Amino acid sequence: MATGFRSKFFNIYAQKFLPNIKEMEKKRQKRYMQLLTIETVLIFIIIYILMSFISPLFGTAQTSGDASMALLVPFMPFILYCCAYVVVTLPENWNKDFQNEVKSLFLKDLLKVFGDIRPVTDSYYVATMVGLTSSGILPEYDEREYDDAFIGTYNDVEYAVIESELKRIVETYTKHGYTRERKIRVFKGVILAYPCYKRILAHTIITPKFDFVTPSFNFGQKVKSFMYAFILLFLISFLTFGLAYGASLKNNLVTLGYICITVFALYGAYRGIRYNYFERVRVEDVDFEKDYVVKSEDQVEGRYLVTTAFIDRFKKLQKIYATKNIKCAFWGNTITFAISTDKDMFELGSLYSSLTDSRVIEKFYDEITSIFDLIDLFKLNEDTKL
Repeated sequence: MATGFRSKFFNIYAQKFLPNIKEMEKKRQKRYMQLLTIETVLIFIIIYILMSFISPLFGTAQTSGDASMALLVPFMPFILYCCAYVVVTLPENWNKDFQNEVKSLFLKDLLKVFGDIRPVTDSYYVATMVGLTSSGILPEYDEREYDDAFIGTYNDVEYAVIESELKRIVETYTKHGYTRERKIRVFKGVILAYPCYKRILAHTIITPKFDFVTPSFNFGQKVKSFMYAFILLFLISFLTFGLAYGASLKNNLVTLGYICITVFALYGAYRGIRYNYFERVRVEDVDFEKDYVVKSEDQVEGRYLVTTAFIDRFKKLQKIYATKNIKCAFWGNTITFAISTDKDMFELGSLYSSLTDSRVIEKFYDEITSIFDLIDLFKLNEDTKL
């Protein structure tokens, strides 16, 4: 695995990170206390507002001061909502701002250790590279949020990485006929993509059994199917015309030519329609079959890609990330891995923990090198090509 970076990385960490981190640690503590103060004040305001509504229910006597507060009563629900919203969202926003500030100061120097690796601000570009919508292993979603994104090269293998959260908006109807929207998280984790040097003729995917049910037919495939249906109608019309034309000329050679062209074209359309569906692929590993589903547009191609050697490496990948919630796709000339995790990855610190804690930087190092570990694990830079 990618262990050659370790000594150089921690030398840079000791030289450039630690000497400057004390000042950032003071800023962190100050900002944390400010956040704690704001949260405490807002919570007391919320309690006071709630008590002002509850106390009349118990017959508490009104005071002259309470009379002056009567003017604020119509605005109390709005004030309560605003305070509650700030209490819930402020900690996460402040923490993310602080994390970005730390990364802006130190990330560039630390990443130099790993050679060609670059943070990318254009997350949509990286999302396209990893196949967020094309790979077929991620569920349908209505909203997406991006965090860190990287592209680079390791051992002559290009890679793209993006940390993403996908949400689906679900509408429910109340008994009064109103619609209520709520957001459901359908994926949170890291998506990694590498070039696959095996020739991929058919889209093939691997998903956990407990995960979403992979659709056998998606929108992109529907478009292709409509195109093939149009081609079929055209070919049938072409054959009918050819038969009529050959009969009018009383020339069997012309008729035979039209028939041969139509047969070959129909066979091509049939293969296109057949490859437009995912079929279940059975693999030899019984334990793997219990946990995962392999589907492909072609049975032979699926077995060619998901070999016993690949499954053995896939199992090692589960141990590296300590999860079985891993999805994989072979599509185009790319292999994509989607690893579900609730962890906030690729961070150099947090507002809620000391920046001098060595476990933070150890975690960052392990997460970055896991990108390279995948290349080594699946031997993407060797002639075996998976």
